Amino acid sequence: QFAQKVVQTFEQNVKRIESLRYLNAFITENIHSAREQCKDSSRRHQKGCALGELDGVTFTVKDNLCTEGIPTTCGSKFLKGFVPPYTATAVSRLLSSGSILLGKTNMDEFAMGAGSQFSHFGPVQHPISASRGQSSGEEYVSGGSSGGSAVSVATNMCTFSLGSDTGGSVRIPASFCGVVGLKPSYGRVSRYGLIPLASSLDTVGVFSCNVTTAALVLDTIAGKDENDPSTTSLPHQPCFPYMEAVPDVISGLKGMKIAILKDSERYGCHGDYNFIMGKTAEWLRGRGSEITEVELPHIQYGVSTYYTICVAEASSNMAKYNGLVYGHASEREAKLADHQFAYNRMEGVGPVVQHRIITGTYFLSYRGRHHFERAVKMRRLIYQDFENLLSKHYDVLITPTTVGPAPSVSSFHQLGPVQSNVYDTFTVPVSLAGLPAVSIPIDSTYQGLPIGLQLVAWQFEENKLLKVARGLEIMTNKTPNVTTSA
Repeated sequence: QFAQKVVQTFEQNVKRIESLRYLNAFITENIHSAREQCKDSSRRHQKGCALGELDGVTFTVKDNLCTEGIPTTCGSKFLKGFVPPYTATAVSRLLSSGSILLGKTNMDEFAMGAGSQFSHFGPVQHPISASRGQSSGEEYVSGGSSGGSAVSVATNMCTFSLGSDTGGSVRIPASFCGVVGLKPSYGRVSRYGLIPLASSLDTVGVFSCNVTTAALVLDTIAGKDENDPSTTSLPHQPCFPYMEAVPDVISGLKGMKIAILKDSERYGCHGDYNFIMGKTAEWLRGRGSEITEVELPHIQYGVSTYYTICVAEASSNMAKYNGLVYGHASEREAKLADHQFAYNRMEGVGPVVQHRIITGTYFLSYRGRHHFERAVKMRRLIYQDFENLLSKHYDVLITPTTVGPAPSVSSFHQLGPVQSNVYDTFTVPVSLAGLPAVSIPIDSTYQGLPIGLQLVAWQFEENKLLKVARGLEIMTNKTPNVTTSA
């Protein structure tokens, strides 16, 4: 029975991928190799020797996680055709568990963006386009930078997907697309094989259609890795065993101390959010949770702090992309090596990446370093805000994931690369503090655009975080499925 189900689900996923290519969710499809993985998994199930709960389950991977033998481009012309000689630890652990890799998903170039609009391979379309076909209606942003991963899950092309979250790149597209987006604590999951954006902020995250699957994937990929010294040696408490017993999940909410961010509208939130936050508080209070409205004194400085640190680290990480060893090499002749580097980058990376490299280089220079130093100090204050709340008084903090539902493509481009950072208001402070967070779908607009809530817990308390998230998912009956047919 399980062997047959593995094959049926795989073929259904492949049909979805083929029929929804116009969404541009994939950069590289891995169907031929995946079919062989599917056959191996089916045989294991027939013999009764499955490798675990994820054996035969399909997944996709954001194209900044290295995969041996499969191109990894970071959505950039600079790395077009680059094939890594090794596989990222998180991906390797999933493959060892029997999961089936269907392909590499589209993304903002080098993970620099909030809308998946700035890929060399074209923008990712919102999954709402799949429900109405290739019609000429208003197009919406899928969120970024992991938009392709979110869309592949929301449209049933796969069961789950791996993305990267530096300042919200898993949680924002999860909110826009109506799926679950989990960002683990910094250090919970190995970054080995993840092409870095900002090394002190990057985490490997999970997209899924429900909290239970996200918990199972986290249990599989979490843990110490000798190849990544930033991974914690603290043992990971499994989350999955607590997810399926519904009565236990609901009863577990009794006595939980939950903080809810006060007056979300003053941060520019969509008008529905105050009602949604109030309704959420009512649900939880009805299950015996203790609810308190709180403020984060330094949250308004989160975006400027994050982008100062992020672009500085990105500038440093991008220094290795000179086109001499690998990557795009310009055909223009240059007398000096510096000129050759400039030509390679000018042709190989897009305007958003160029802008961030230049800005980050300034922040690291003698003239601009005072901005970076102030940002580092503010990062500490933001960390202390969360520490005072979550390590001492409350189990979980609830905020909006973004300031609103997915914007239209036209309005997003009108905002520009700086003003569009407003969508990161609630996600970047969590990243600066290195805390675990999950975005879950909670409601939708009259247009059918999903709205998400963000839940935040203290460091390495993913178990507690996902228990509350699962409870809310059950109470609101929100197990998302944006489209059910091609």
